[in-house]
Amino acid sequence: MHSLNISESLVKNPLQWKPVPHSIIKDIELRKRLHEKGYAVVPLVDSDTIASLLALFHQHHQFSGKAGGMFYSVYSEDTGYRKLVHAAIGAILQPVLNNILDNHKMVLNSFIVKAPGPKSEFYLHQDSTGTDEFLYSTLSIWLPLHDIDETNGAMCVIPKSHKLFSPYRGISFKAPFENAVQTARRFLQPVYLKAGEAILFDNRILHNSMQNKSSKARVVVMSASLPMNAPLMVCYKNALQPNAKIELIQQNEDYLFENTNFLKNCHLRPNYGATIGWVEDNYPMLSDEELLALFERNGIIPTDFFDSNTQPYCNMIGEPVSNTDSIMQAAEQLPDFSIGQQDNGKTTLIRKVVNWLTRKN
Repeated sequence: MHSLNISESLVKNPLQWKPVPHSIIKDIELRKRLHEKGYAVVPLVDSDTIASLLALFHQHHQFSGKAGGMFYSVYSEDTGYRKLVHAAIGAILQPVLNNILDNHKMVLNSFIVKAPGPKSEFYLHQDSTGTDEFLYSTLSIWLPLHDIDETNGAMCVIPKSHKLFSPYRGISFKAPFENAVQTARRFLQPVYLKAGEAILFDNRILHNSMQNKSSKARVVVMSASLPMNAPLMVCYKNALQPNAKIELIQQNEDYLFENTNFLKNCHLRPNYGATIGWVEDNYPMLSDEELLALFERNGIIPTDFFDSNTQPYCNMIGEPVSNTDSIMQAAEQLPDFSIGQQDNGKTTLIRKVVNWLTRKN
């Protein structure tokens, strides 16, 4: 585990926080654009890469039912499956990301699937803290494997909102905007994409995704990267304890693949990691009026794309229908090939699976 040297301001006051630019982005203008708006749309992959990622997906995912919902591969309780998905996507995307990113590490690769149906709109949120945000910024890449329009679950963002609120976020405690979510929804802006394009975004930006009204599942590959020297850190607060502080917990990088409480029991303290500090939860909860004033001061303009009177509901899908046992067993029957450094044979097996799933006929 890397040691985390906590900056003095980190343990004082989140109101003193300002985000730092994403140093891993090679292109200076792209880095500036993302730092200013919180997101950017870029052409990222070609049709062959999309075909490889789709082949990987279709081999062991199948969703049924008319209600719809959201599936995140990182929420699966099958840790072997999560590791396989992370490694397999990484093997396909690493050469692509090396073209636009420098001195980075892929901390999580995953599939996000929006099954069609009325219960498929995802909530307005920020992603959880993943590192010391006084020193580093997490970059997320949202890569759909087909065109995205108003019918099939587009991602929506509130530009510039990544610079607001707190550097301490976690599922176990409320976000500062939680009492004003319906008001915040007025500012969401949909982002439509062609296959091969991706949204690069700051994981602090307020975002959601629309209902999938089409007849097919919307499949997205999500990849998150940090600077190579940035440790993994998560935040936890005991909601049952009055005036509880936020606990800062440093994690090994396998935490994202070993922790089984990302969906079920997600409000519990992680079973892994070392406590490296405590901070006051002193960022104020905002009223509707305070949120509107904050947005106005920062030049954030309402779009009124969503009906602020409607309440989204999302059905969470815990597991892919099929599991990876058959894939792993089949991979054992494939001929080996040289891949360089190995990890007790696991890396070889994963690369064999990738090769099998993405082979050209």
